[in-house]
Amino acid sequence: MGAALSLWEDYSSDDLKRLARASRDANQTRRLLALSVIYDGRRRLEAAQIGGVGRQIIREWVKRFNGQGPDELIDRKAPGNPSKLNDEQRAALAEIVERGSIPAVDGVVRWRLIDLVAWVWDAFRISLSEATMSRELKALGFAKISARPRHQAQNEAALVAFKKTSPRCSQRSETGLRPASRSNSGGRTRPESVKRTKSPAAGLRAARALRGPTTNARSPPISSAQSARRKARALAWPCLGAILPLCRSISPRSAPRSTLAPTRC
Repeated sequence: MGAALSLWEDYSSDDLKRLARASRDANQTRRLLALSVIYDGRRRLEAAQIGGVGRQIIREWVKRFNGQGPDELIDRKAPGNPSKLNDEQRAALAEIVERGSIPAVDGVVRWRLIDLVAWVWDAFRISLSEATMSRELKALGFAKISARPRHQAQNEAALVAFKKTSPRCSQRSETGLRPASRSNSGGRTRPESVKRTKSPAAGLRAARALRGPTTNARSPPISSAQSARRKARALAWPCLGAILPLCRSISPRSAPRSTLAPTRC
């Protein structure tokens, strides 16, 4: 390994730390902090430990920093492989595609990617793949067009006859209309008072509320003897004044039990 390279004297350790804090690129920040250790006068092995690399990589960072400053420490996208075709060759390729294929000369009815690859090899001795040829044609403004498949035994006369006799889509839709659904979806809603209730008891109360109070309504049947006695007692109180004289004239022992029953006034 050669002698250690010195850094620019235009920067200091504090300058590199300030640039590292302001940077949004993680790799640039790591490299600036590693180089700031060298500005402090410490060993380059410590700088390599801070950067997580070897001393040879630290040497490469120093070269890049001395060449174009802190911006050179940012990773840039690789340019990739250069194009195999130059401008003249692209112009010739575009010309034969625009002209179209001549079966007697080119031996094909229409150009395919594999045919154009073979033409480039015959014309310029350059080997291209079909994917590369597709990218070149797309860059030139051409689009791939696929012909509609056609069966070899297809009968044109049968197709024409079928198109003439077949009804149109509008006619088929008119004759095949189904009856309208009897669903009440989208219809008018009923008022709140006539909506169905959740329970029979709630419906009975709602019906009584709508009908209002009745004066001549019959009372519900009495199912027990106790309730019958209570009702008879309630009906007897208004007629006590008329019944008491009759009760005094009749002896309790000789009187039948039916005469002591209260009567309605």
